[in-house]
Amino acid sequence: MKAIKTCLGFILGLLISLVILDQFISKAQIEGTSPTDFDTIIGRKRRANLPFTFFNEGFSMGNFNEYSYLGPAYNPVKEPNHLRIAILGDSYVESFQVFRRDQFHQIIENTVTSRMGDTVEVLNFGRSGFDWADMYAYQKRMVARFNPDITIFMISDADLICTQTDPLIPKVIERNSQLIVTNELIPKAYLHTYEKTKILTQNSSVLAMFNNCRKLVKAGKLWPKMLDKFYWVSKKATDTEPQLKSSKRIPDIAFKILDNLPSNSIIVNRGTNELDSAFMQKLYKNAISFIDIRDTLSVLEQQGFDPHYWPVTKTRGHWNHQAHQAVGLYLSHQIECILIESPDHQFKFR
Repeated sequence: MKAIKTCLGFILGLLISLVILDQFISKAQIEGTSPTDFDTIIGRKRRANLPFTFFNEGFSMGNFNEYSYLGPAYNPVKEPNHLRIAILGDSYVESFQVFRRDQFHQIIENTVTSRMGDTVEVLNFGRSGFDWADMYAYQKRMVARFNPDITIFMISDADLICTQTDPLIPKVIERNSQLIVTNELIPKAYLHTYEKTKILTQNSSVLAMFNNCRKLVKAGKLWPKMLDKFYWVSKKATDTEPQLKSSKRIPDIAFKILDNLPSNSIIVNRGTNELDSAFMQKLYKNAISFIDIRDTLSVLEQQGFDPHYWPVTKTRGHWNHQAHQAVGLYLSHQIECILIESPDHQFKFR
């Protein structure tokens, strides 16, 4: 009987300690709860109005707005004579490493507004892990609601493989010669498990941490996290993101997406390599505006600034503050040129 009481006392004390620890981690904003939820239209999404704190290569705090994207909560109904720019991409666009005021989105918003004399709204629709097909699905299901005047897709060569690895994101498929976005391929068993467990990860920082650790191990990222800066010490800036292997073939669906983009689209090569030559030929044939930011980042390197290096944490990773500044100013200039030179005025205030 005494042994049973001891065990029960230990278990009770452990549970109380975990609750106190969870509250401390949450209130001190050391780690937040799960930032995602599921929507029947757009799939896995960011939780509306959720505050966050992220410690990574850099540091940022903020919140997802009421529409579940980062930055100011611009209403889907755009005000007259406002220029609205939607930017889609992966973690480089989502930019959890810096505050909104330092992100290239805000730099574009401020710069184009001051130079053109019109109110510019830049909406950050970046989502970590997104590839070319994910971006297209997100544009159709989410971004189109906000009626942007310009839709920018920021991609790298590896994005064109269109692996669509997140099981809870709608998939882009071809059916009867038509490109469609569908939820039919979302695994029901996976979704059922997610819906059953999200109440835990959305309300407990400790359980959210355990879940993140599980994902890191499954994704083969245990050692990079465990060794931290020592893992990256021999890495070059070009090794900070997935690279397209020469043996990989760009799937047909990547070209089909080009044929189905909205007419106000601009594609930006945000990666370190050239995009696939056949893809570029198709892009130019379709008269889609294209911007390459590689030279801008190369200028930073020539000036002695590594766009991927974070001095405070002594790690390499996503764009640092200097890179965001350079990318923001360069894209501002290119957007202005496109607006001025567009012969058929497809980029116009609606």
